[in-house]
Amino acid sequence: MPRAVLYAVMELVKNVDGGEVLAHLTLNIANYYGDMTQREIAVQLADYLARRLEALRPEEASAARVLREFI
Repeated sequence: MPRAVLYAVMELVKNVDGGEVLAHLTLNIANYYGDMTQREIAVQLADYLARRLEALRPEEASAARVLREFI
């Protein structure tokens, strides 16, 4: 799960279309549609990354916030 979220953030930083990013995320997270807790964990990871990266790498923090909203 963490790898899938990190990969999605990387794609957003590289300006990949949001729909494609979300499609890739759903493929990389097992049972994304069947288990709501999987999505909640992904949201929590994206939120954590946004907070932790704010001072270090603001562009990645912004991408993590965008990802959180996509999910």
